[in-house]
Parts: sequence; C-alpha cells; structure tokens
Amino acid sequence: MYCLNSISKEFFLAATAGLYIWIGFALWRDTKVYGYSSPLTSIKELIFGL
Repeated sequence: MYCLNSISKEFFLAATAGLYIWIGFALWRDTKVYGYSSPLTSIKELIFGL
C-alpha cells in the first residue's frame, strides 16, 4: 500500500514494527507456556509439527 501511495511512510513503518513486535511477543509467550528453551523451537514445531 505504501508503494501505491495510499498510506504514509510513517504509518507503514509503525504498522510493520507493530507486526514484528506482535509476532515476537507471541513466540516469546509460546516459549514460556510450553517450556521451550528457545523461540526457534516454537517456530520449528509450528512449521514441521514435531
């Protein structure tokens, strides 16, 4: 949407940063809930279903 000039650069950057923070928080909480030692374990289980 930024490339088509329908939103401002500041809004695009804020929304992108918010998305990354939200994903990071979700992976961090998943790590704590399931007792994993790393968020990468959560990602691996999500992708490969181990």
